[in-house]
Amino acid sequence: MHPADLERVTRASAEALERRQPYSYEYRMMAADQRVVWIRESGVIQVEHDEPVVLRGIFIDITDQKRAAQELAQLNDQIAQAQRQA
Repeated sequence: MHPADLERVTRASAEALERRQPYSYEYRMMAADQRVVWIRESGVIQVEHDEPVVLRGIFIDITDQKRAAQELAQLNDQIAQAQRQA
């Protein structure tokens, strides 16, 4: 996990486990080749006898979505700057 996201994700995971409710959050991981990969983790906590027993979830690579959103934000900034100059 990316060091900048570790504390936030650890806290969010503990809160989800405590609430015993479905969760979803996004964070960065470091690939073996040191690329930053964005992950969306979503899951549910199975509870039996008022105790969490199983965590079922899915990890989705959202790197391309994050990159596209960043490019769109940059283009919007360029358009806004061009409009201010015009």
